[in-house]
Amino acid sequence: MDSPEDQGILLILFLAQIVSLAGLGIVAYARLKRDPKIGRPIYSSSDSEGRKPVLFAVQVGLALISLNAQDFPGMHAVVALYGAFMLTWLAPGAGDFGFGEGGIYRGWIARAFEDFEAWELGRDRLRLRLGQHWISIEIPNGKRSELRTALAKRVPDREHTESDR
Repeated sequence: MDSPEDQGILLILFLAQIVSLAGLGIVAYARLKRDPKIGRPIYSSSDSEGRKPVLFAVQVGLALISLNAQDFPGMHAVVALYGAFMLTWLAPGAGDFGFGEGGIYRGWIARAFEDFEAWELGRDRLRLRLGQHWISIEIPNGKRSELRTALAKRVPDREHTESDR
């Protein structure tokens, strides 16, 4: 433990623990800001569903190797990997998408329905206007009526129809 190599390993593991804790704090803050905007969730989808199990498998492998290592640095590495597990599981992916009774989110960004100037709900897409730009979102089968109810309840006066164009 007193060798320069051991001190270097300990420093790297300590920094990894700090980065994991900071990342978890950022994720917690983002979710605390996002969840009140979207309200009760109606639908969520993750484009990272295929990637997260792969990351977990790598992390579990590293944890098993670390546990079989000497007491030092094994336990320090496991603590750092535990933070990485939590971060991998809880952090939103860039293409994660969902909506609730109060708004929508994609990745790290969430917006309440009141933030949009207009909305138009087609057969399979929701279009939302923010400034001069229209955002188009694919709506899964079976969720259209719940979404229409949420929009009509929150922002009924902002519905945009083709005749408005």
